[in-house]
Amino acid sequence: MIAELHGKISSRGTNLRETLEDNLTGNVFGSLRYIPFSKGIKPILLSVIDEQYFGEYEAEEWAERVEFWPYDKEGELDLVINLDLVSIAIEVKYNSKLSSEDDVSNEDDNNEKSINQLARESRIIKEIAKARGTTPILLFIARENEGKEIINNVLSRNIIAAEVMLKFISWEDICTSFESLFKSDNLSYFEKVVVGDIYKLLIRKGFNRFKDFTASLDNEVVVEDKYYVFKDNKKNELYINQNISEKFSFISNINVNEGEHYEFI
Repeated sequence: MIAELHGKISSRGTNLRETLEDNLTGNVFGSLRYIPFSKGIKPILLSVIDEQYFGEYEAEEWAERVEFWPYDKEGELDLVINLDLVSIAIEVKYNSKLSSEDDVSNEDDNNEKSINQLARESRIIKEIAKARGTTPILLFIARENEGKEIINNVLSRNIIAAEVMLKFISWEDICTSFESLFKSDNLSYFEKVVVGDIYKLLIRKGFNRFKDFTASLDNEVVVEDKYYVFKDNKKNELYINQNISEKFSFISNINVNEGEHYEFI
């Protein structure tokens, strides 16, 4: 909805394929505005930004402190969050690369301006923060592997504007944060509905990580040289206020032939 309200999606949705990042940005951060600051966005930001940069009396109603896709002659940030002590510019990537790039490198302490997208956006947030008297932070969000590669490249070239802190958080980490938020006891029923919807969306986008699994053997002894089949009893869909079994069962009453192919069910 936020992306469409800002003209990122046509009224008929004919450009949805080209605006997937904008739609994801609006769905996640637009929905987060309905959650008090300390319960929603702050725990996510704290994973990469120190507590000292958040005011002691930061407003819980923070929806009016967010600006989506503000225009600047240097480019367009996905959103800016203006807090008491910091101005946070957020650049979101989903499946695309940086919109602009060059070979500029300031390794010898020269100060050549780069047209690299993150370099341009660092200059934008520096000016915004300067006008507000706050600390400028540029937060980059992307898939883990691609994002780390981009950040390492940019930092090695020293092309981010002076005084701007460049931070990175992956979509996978954000998905994990939403999982923790959803499982916490700090949210009201309606807040949990919003967080649960965002969490399900991120899972659907493929941002959930495989962590581990637990196996309940019911005192059964696992014998060397025997074969076992794991059966997953866990439902794939996330249901609010419903317990989901995470038990793996061992099935040992079938014949398994060595050298043949078997799959987890």
